[in-house]
Amino acid sequence: MIRRYKINDIFEECYQKARQYILKRYQLSSNLFPENPPFSVVDVLNPDYLP
Repeated sequence: MIRRYKINDIFEECYQKARQYILKRYQLSSNLFPENPPFSVVDVLNPDYLP
């Protein structure tokens, strides 16, 4: 079955995977990075956005 992904779903999944990878790889505390992205897809795609 083919599942259609929305960009927000992909963005969220990538953020979660990257967060878990960094926390595990460098043995960091889980409270170092927020559970949910502190920025939106629109922010990320905006070339003028600086967090």
